[in-house]
Amino acid sequence: MKPFLLLALTAGLLSPIAAKAEPIPGISDLNIYEGKPYIVEFDCPERKTSERVDGRIQEKIEKIYPRCWAEFHPGYINVMDRQVINKKDIVHYHFWEVPGQFDWYFYYKNKDDTSLFLLKKHPGIFFKWSDYEETNKRIHHWMAQ
Repeated sequence: MKPFLLLALTAGLLSPIAAKAEPIPGISDLNIYEGKPYIVEFDCPERKTSERVDGRIQEKIEKIYPRCWAEFHPGYINVMDRQVINKKDIVHYHFWEVPGQFDWYFYYKNKDDTSLFLLKKHPGIFFKWSDYEETNKRIHHWMAQ
């Protein structure tokens, strides 16, 4: 009797694992790539310079690049066609939100050490919360795959 109960218990525990899960339309069949990479624009780094105008020192802020963007492909991130960060090289990721700023931190391995790739966005005046929710959802989904 005990071997039969043990067999029934084992079969009962293993049956959910053995069954193949069917996706639920609109919930678990999410495909964020839709045949093309997801592009995120972020704030470009700035360079501060000081110059003297009429005896006063004025600080001038200029962007280093005219436009900053990253493409999220299934296995890597393409940063402005200047760098490729493989997903397998990412050792840590987190999202940070403070009033007026959204940051996505990607720590990745390179040849020598661990480096940081930072996506930083300031919402500005015409802020749409749904844009940042969508970006956050897609990046989290990309990291989970």
